[in-house]
Amino acid sequence: MGAIVGTECALETASIIIEIDQLADEIFNNQEFMVGISIDIHLWIASNHLDNALVTMSLDYTTKTLILDSLSKVNLKLADAMTYLLDNIGCISETDYDYISIKIHRIRDNITFIMGRIVDTELSMKIAHIETKINQFGDFLFNNYNRTMTLSININLWIIAGYLDLVLIALSENCTYSVEINMNQTIYHLNFIKLKIEDMKNCGILTDEDVSEMYNYLDKFINEIEDLSLLLNNL
Repeated sequence: MGAIVGTECALETASIIIEIDQLADEIFNNQEFMVGISIDIHLWIASNHLDNALVTMSLDYTTKTLILDSLSKVNLKLADAMTYLLDNIGCISETDYDYISIKIHRIRDNITFIMGRIVDTELSMKIAHIETKINQFGDFLFNNYNRTMTLSININLWIIAGYLDLVLIALSENCTYSVEINMNQTIYHLNFIKLKIEDMKNCGILTDEDVSEMYNYLDKFINEIEDLSLLLNNL
């Protein structure tokens, strides 16, 4: 990671920390105490991981920085899941849920782009871009289909995002073997999701039109990841 890229990533990370802390303050000030704490605890942990990432970034510990960034995203997902649960049981309004969720998703995607820039290769940037699109596909499913019925799909999409984070970490160590393994796992889970979707169609949960739309997204992801394998020769 070059000095200029490192400085830019550090500034962007610091900006994200401020954004997380501001969101946590908004939740704390506008929700019931226990409700706010249930979400904020995960936001505070996410912010703390990014604080530590700034330290490791300044020391040029790229792999440690990526791990901390990834852990931050895990806690953002936990905050998002808690927000959904609280909305589901009527503890927060739908408007508040949408507001919090949209902010968390934007922060998550920005961290992913920073991870790609930290590794600072063509492949890492493409991986970050694909991971962001996969996460946004999960957001699309969650907002446009029955959330309970598509939960298993979203869980697998979260797993896929985790594998792509591992690809970025492996790239930082120049470990081609690990990159290949995790990219193959990503393709496996994307194909597994297609089987889950087919089962849902057979059970009458999804229509042929729904399946066609979802397959279109998934096939694009699979093709993009398979194409990226061609870049491995340049590692």
